[in-house]
Amino acid sequence: MVFRDITDRVRLREEVLKLKKLESVSRLAGGIAHDFNNLLTGIIGNIEVAGQRLAPPLDARVRPNLEKALKAAQRAAGLTQKLLSFAKGGEPVKETASLVEIIRESAEFSLTGAKIALQLELPAQLWAAEVDAGQISQVIQNLVLNAVQAMPQGGVITISGANLELNAPRAAGLPLKPGPYVKISVRDQGCAIPSDLHDKIFDPFFSTKEQGSGLGLSVIHAIVAKHCGHIEVRSKPGRGTEFTVLLPALGLSLPARGENAGDKRTRNRGKADSGHGR
Repeated sequence: MVFRDITDRVRLREEVLKLKKLESVSRLAGGIAHDFNNLLTGIIGNIEVAGQRLAPPLDARVRPNLEKALKAAQRAAGLTQKLLSFAKGGEPVKETASLVEIIRESAEFSLTGAKIALQLELPAQLWAAEVDAGQISQVIQNLVLNAVQAMPQGGVITISGANLELNAPRAAGLPLKPGPYVKISVRDQGCAIPSDLHDKIFDPFFSTKEQGSGLGLSVIHAIVAKHCGHIEVRSKPGRGTEFTVLLPALGLSLPARGENAGDKRTRNRGKADSGHGR
């Protein structure tokens, strides 16, 4: 019992330090991104004007280079917007919502055109919650896209939900208040995340992907934290990766709305094979 108590205290302390680090980095990123975005606006505008004023014979020789420069600037602008989103975090504008609908719609949207099968295990009586629907949708979309990238050959993404009554969350090492919660799990069949990276994947700008910005999971962590929730990851070789989100709930479900009320089915999105790689 003593060892477990010490472990839980260390875990809680690490969560607090992680939140403080996220806040500090977000402020720095926000300042840099704002100034950089202003510069990019001028660069993109001038490239577009230059393209409009080109005339033969320069047009054929110069336009390809301008188009490349414009695409590069637009990619930089996209990264800047991610930085701004991460920095702002955005205080959630909460309203009572059905998490079943948010999860289902967000997951299906993210899998459009992907060679992935989606398995939903969402009980019809899943509790409603006071959430910012747009932000929670962003959490689900990012987790699903992360799972898709972990399975380049295809596979199955399983999203499940459950109602939980946490009476002593801190005793379990969870930095949460006692009360009703909804547990949302997103599981893939890709290669596992090395155990030594589990504590780093939510850090800003850390990524296991060569082309990753390292902001996706940081944004998710920030959104969940602003909803007074918690997110953690479990990953083992041969079993894929599972992200679990805990969100405070109302302890009651909204009236059923036909097919949207609950899901326990599999939706095929092209060929679904066992995938590898993260």
